[in-house]
This record gives sequence, structure tokens and C-alpha cells, in this order.
Amino acid sequence: MSAGLSRDVPTTFERGGVYFDENETISNAAWDAIEYYHGTVALDHDYAASKGLPRSQNFPWDDTKGIYFLNGFHDLHCVKRIRRTMLQLRDGVPLTSPVSHSLHCLNSLRQDILCAADDTPLYTSYDHPGAVGFDQPRQCRSWEALEDWANERTACWRDINSGQHIDTLFRYRYCPEGSPYNEHIQAIFGEFEKGENASAFT
Repeated sequence: MSAGLSRDVPTTFERGGVYFDENETISNAAWDAIEYYHGTVALDHDYAASKGLPRSQNFPWDDTKGIYFLNGFHDLHCVKRIRRTMLQLRDGVPLTSPVSHSLHCLNSLRQDILCAADDTPLYTSYDHPGAVGFDQPRQCRSWEALEDWANERTACWRDINSGQHIDTLFRYRYCPEGSPYNEHIQAIFGEFEKGENASAFT
């Protein structure tokens, strides 16, 4: 893995938690708060080559870098997408993305599971033999450390106007304060909304 993070964070396998709360308002808020755009990074072409990565499309603000999407963040995007599709199908409301997108995500997650080949033995409960691993200690990589690594290499990407065909550049203009690219972006786009209501049209 490019970030080189080790398994040094003790945690437990959740029995429930906010992501599986009986109150769907709570669980929906928790899922909605998961942000996966941090995983879009701009890596120096030479660095990427040294890690054996394929050459990627150029970062629009610096052609010495390529755009990559970190796999863990793509997985988060996928589980959010699948969950949303399941709830929309359950509730009989129009889908915000085609089922084919969720099927792509399932296939992607299947491949990640096989690739990781996680060999953690999950215990079986005496009370509920079908329930495995609840509250079991685990050693995990630090997600916070991965986010920090990604944010230091941000590609300034946001999933604005999701599902709409817009100029790709609009999605790469959300650099953090102090970024060397902000002056160039400002010269092209002028003032625009960067907060929760970010859109290609504001």
C-alpha cells in the first residue's frame, strides 16, 4: 500500500452502533456523514512509477502529477451507494443511481475481499451461534492516518452534481486553504460555493 500504514490500532467488531441503529434517522445521518472524496489524490508521476502504479490521467493543475482514487475510499463509496439503493428499493422511491452501479460496487467489493484474504478467526457466540465476531478485539490500520496521508496529497476533488455530465474541471477546484493551486483556480472560476451546497452552477 502506498501509504505504508501498519496494523496498529486496536478496535472491536461492532454489534450495532450508529451505522446500524434502530432509529433510521440516526443511522442515515451517520452514513451521510461519511466522506469519501478525501481519497482522490494527486501523486507525482515519478513517485507512482516507483510504486509500480500505472500512469494515470494528469492532475489538471499540475501535469507532473496523476490522479488516483485510494481503494479504501472507493469501498466506502460503494457501501454507501449499495445501502442507498437498497433503502430506495425498499421504500419504492426513484433510484438516484442505476442498479448497475450497485452491481459494479458489489463486484468490486467481492474482489477486494478475495484480495485482502482477511484470516481473522471470528468467534461464534454460545447464545447466538449465527452471530460471529461481535465485540471481538481486532488490530486495524489507522483510518485517520490514511485520511491525513490522502489530505496531504489531495486532488481537490468533490463529487458535485453527481450523476450529471459536467466539465470535469468543476470537480477538481476544491483545494484547501493555502494550496498553491488556488490562485490559478480563482483566475479561471472566480468566486464559487465550496461548502455543503457546492455545485458546478454556483
